[in-house]
This record gives sequence, C-alpha cells and structure tokens, in this order.
Amino acid sequence: MAKSTYKITAIRPGMAKTYHEFWSENKTVSEDGTPLRPQDLAIVDIVEAKNQREAEVLAAKRFPGHSCEVSRVG
Repeated sequence: MAKSTYKITAIRPGMAKTYHEFWSENKTVSEDGTPLRPQDLAIVDIVEAKNQREAEVLAAKRFPGHSCEVSRVG
C-alpha cells in the first residue's frame, strides 16, 4: 500500500486555548501582554504514513504531551 503525506500540528502543552484564540479569534497578544506568534503555540511537521491512524500514532510518539491534529495533505 502506498503512503500518503500528513501534516501534524502539535499544539504545545498548555497552549490549546491560546492557539484557538490566535487562529480562530485573531488574537495577537496574550492576556499578560506578550505578542503571540505561531511558532510559540505549535510545531508543524510532515510525515508519511499508510493511513490517518498510523499518522496519529507517529504524531503522538514524536510529540509526547502535545495535543496533535493530523490531516492528510493533498
């Protein structure tokens, strides 16, 4: 079976709410006045896997403690 490409967005521990506010509500400054930048909220990586489940397992192993969102590219 051929492998597909998947994008992993690994949200840093404790940053899920802030990540949501940044991307959904266009919030650019945290409550304490710190500027929000995407690289401070999450790590984005690409993996090849046979299916979505395998990509999710790879994401969990690669980014322990992070909340991972996995989506197929293309």
